[in-house]
Amino acid sequence: MISSLDSLAPQSKIFIDTNIFLYGALDYTKYRATCRTFLQNIESGTYFAATSALVLNEIVHKLILAETTKTYPMHLTWQS
Repeated sequence: MISSLDSLAPQSKIFIDTNIFLYGALDYTKYRATCRTFLQNIESGTYFAATSALVLNEIVHKLILAETTKTYPMHLTWQS
């Protein structure tokens, strides 16, 4: 098993799941730079990659939730 994106062999065939896209897109993750570099390597042809419609749907859903949460912060109060 590969323990790091940096240890993938060039020309590897890869399935990209939601987290790679989200970590690359969202500002608050410590994996942002690594994921962006990885996606740029895919774009430049270093790796062959695929994803699915389900993953794309989940990305859109999570980005909508992130934007909604940022725009309309929730103030939860618990009553006992």
